[in-house]
Amino acid sequence: APFEDNNSHLHRMNKLFPSLTGKGWRTAIKELDKKSKIRYGDLSDFLKEVTDARNQFLHEGDIFGIDKAMVENCIRNIEPLLNLFVELHNQYIYPLSRMN
Repeated sequence: APFEDNNSHLHRMNKLFPSLTGKGWRTAIKELDKKSKIRYGDLSDFLKEVTDARNQFLHEGDIFGIDKAMVENCIRNIEPLLNLFVELHNQYIYPLSRMN
């Protein structure tokens, strides 16, 4: 797989994302926050929390780390998360496609 060396969430956010966009994840999120009604910084923090809980479940067998509130928040955040990645695409990927 072409991105197999970037398979962890933390590595994708801290290494792969900047190598593709020229910006750090937090910097990009702060820029999007300025233009959006959605609080992408909070969403990014939640994404990290969920990823950590998933990792604890998968690697440590922590069956209590993912509670009902987290599950409900995951469902509640589907649309904002989709918006986040659409915004990132529009900001960083689409302009590259227009260069040709």
